Amino acid sequence: MGKRPHILLIDPAPARAGLTERLEALGARCAVARGLHDAMVQCIIRNPALIVADLSVPGGAGAECRRRLEGLPHFRQAPFLTLGPGQDLPGDVDDAEVAERVRDLLPQLTEAAPPVAEPEPPAPPEGGDGPPDAPRHLAAVLARLHQERADATLTVRAPAGGLGEVMLRGGEPVHAVTADGAEGRDALEAMAAWEGPQVEVGPAPRPETPVTVTPSPAPTPPGAPPALAVDDGRVRELLEELEALGVVRREGP
Repeated sequence: MGKRPHILLIDPAPARAGLTERLEALGARCAVARGLHDAMVQCIIRNPALIVADLSVPGGAGAECRRRLEGLPHFRQAPFLTLGPGQDLPGDVDDAEVAERVRDLLPQLTEAAPPVAEPEPPAPPEGGDGPPDAPRHLAAVLARLHQERADATLTVRAPAGGLGEVMLRGGEPVHAVTADGAEGRDALEAMAAWEGPQVEVGPAPRPETPVTVTPSPAPTPPGAPPALAVDDGRVRELLEELEALGVVRREGP
């Protein structure tokens, strides 16, 4: 790729604020000079391939700059494009026509290629979980980490603005919290109801993480009698009375 040609704009009118951007879109490098001294210094420093001088601006330095440059052997042939009454282009010409004339004078300029769009990541097959780091439903992530018995911190972000965290030890949730103050199972239920959340899997929870999610009781098989709370003192007393009457017999300690 060749070097981009340099274009110097001398005293452009305020309405031409977009001309620099338009010329740079063609592949040029642009600079703006204000006043004669600035114009002369920039011409010497930059040695522009083209000088665009707006002579429609009262007190514009373009004409005097051109006259002085013609007295310098190195700049005697410096191409000018002048704007204004009786000049190369009228002062009220639009920026698109100025850019077109610039391209005629500098054939090496071409329209910049449009940006190449980033390819969309392939969608996961129907029914699949997708790649490990892809956004997915919270339940799917919890199920996978439960199988792996993982220690992890999950950050859950909902498109609607919800934010929460779930801490796991051995694949089991031990702490859950949302930004609006819900904790424990209330927080888990709230996050499970979010639509289209993004779930990020992070490091193991810190040792001081509180336990706000107690393990769920194992489901009772169909037809099985309800489990007794053997730690309940009243139940122990009842069992002792039944044992004394010979109704039940203790099989173990």
